[in-house]
Amino acid sequence: MEYRQLGNAGMKVSVLGMGSYLTIGMSVDDATSKAIVQRAYDLGVNFFDTANAYNHGEAEKVLGKQLADLQRDSLVIAEGMGLKPSQLALAWTLRRPEVCSAIMGASKVSQLEENIAAVEIDIPDDILKPLDELFPGPPETYPL
Repeated sequence: MEYRQLGNAGMKVSVLGMGSYLTIGMSVDDATSKAIVQRAYDLGVNFFDTANAYNHGEAEKVLGKQLADLQRDSLVIAEGMGLKPSQLALAWTLRRPEVCSAIMGASKVSQLEENIAAVEIDIPDDILKPLDELFPGPPETYPL
């Protein structure tokens, strides 16, 4: 897993964050939630996103329960390439200098593993150029 500096606080976060909006505490049972959170952590994810508004507070409750046993100070055209669209999107997002960390979601451990594999993807220039033209970055980037 790659890690990037988060602002000036000295904290390093994984370039992929684990989201919980429509999965944890909603469409995924406790056992699967626990497996996803544990596997994300084992693969180096230390950034987990939740809020009390997600799933009427259930995401926060369930994620809190799943994170309780983890070390707290450590937390804080795709088919042509043989990739899932989510992998291409994450790989493209992660190469942008203005992005510190991307939030991902998964309802199965296999989806989590596919998403995390995006960190290793090198997008060829012939695919990267049209993506950059379609989705230009902001006019100014924030200092890292």
